[in-house]
Amino acid sequence: MEIIRKQEEGVEFYTVALTGQSGMSQSGLAVLTGIDGSTLSRLEDTLLQKASSEILESFVGKPLTLLIDDPVIDGKKQGNLKIYKSSYCAAVLRHYSKIEETQRKDLRPATYSLVKFAERGIENWIQDITGWREWQETIQPHTDVYIKRIEHMRDHQIDDDLWAVFREGSELLLLIEKDWRVPINDYDILDGSIGRRWSDYRKSQGWTTLPNSYNHEYRDQRGIRECNAYQMTELPRFRRWLREIYVPAHLPQYLCDKYGKSATKLIYTENGLLTDIILALTEVKRKSPADEKNFLQFLAARQKLLGGS
Repeated sequence: MEIIRKQEEGVEFYTVALTGQSGMSQSGLAVLTGIDGSTLSRLEDTLLQKASSEILESFVGKPLTLLIDDPVIDGKKQGNLKIYKSSYCAAVLRHYSKIEETQRKDLRPATYSLVKFAERGIENWIQDITGWREWQETIQPHTDVYIKRIEHMRDHQIDDDLWAVFREGSELLLLIEKDWRVPINDYDILDGSIGRRWSDYRKSQGWTTLPNSYNHEYRDQRGIRECNAYQMTELPRFRRWLREIYVPAHLPQYLCDKYGKSATKLIYTENGLLTDIILALTEVKRKSPADEKNFLQFLAARQKLLGGS
């Protein structure tokens, strides 16, 4: 997993590129608090059982560091990388600033550092230092891709006695992107999946008619593509097939293949559609680093879709 690292005034700050989770090294936190690393280590050991102050109570027995699989910085694997969570760093600074306050030490290291991020929050502070937002701008944005394609539906001229998968599948496209909040890239073509599945299904049926064609016009470098247009006699069969076969069986598989099992399970769980079939399809017996990376990519893309930072 890629980590952005920035050193400033002897302090190492870190941000997980995909998620924005931030923190700092033990030595960096020691510099900001004005204590040595061994004291921080003893504080960490103490928090396994009890808190040294009320400020630290929520961290007793909890992980204090970011859990990162295969950390990579500037293209190089880092092995074991210990990064204290930003929330813990903030608590430690508050803890030691309180001590400084009782000892009448005005604006000593912990207090000074606390003041620096008090208005913005330590997570945003570290993200600014590491340049995470600039990194985010390099990610291809996820926008209302399907919605915009449907808005341009009048670009596609189809004879009145014919129908096309794209138009008939438009409600499903809106469901996926607008209602289920699935992030879509410009070249994601769910209707292409529907069209291929429908073509395979109808080949074995005795009621098929010879398909016609129409020009599907994309407003990008794909330009004009010739696509199938079907006779009206097949439309009721398609609608039944879409509702009874594609949506319950093929759509979950499409989402699994594209976004991974964890993301697909999350989508169906959020929308109250989790069934035994979906549970079996999305079961992950052993999650690999690649699976975890894909899931984090999905979450990061969804965050951008929803306008998060």
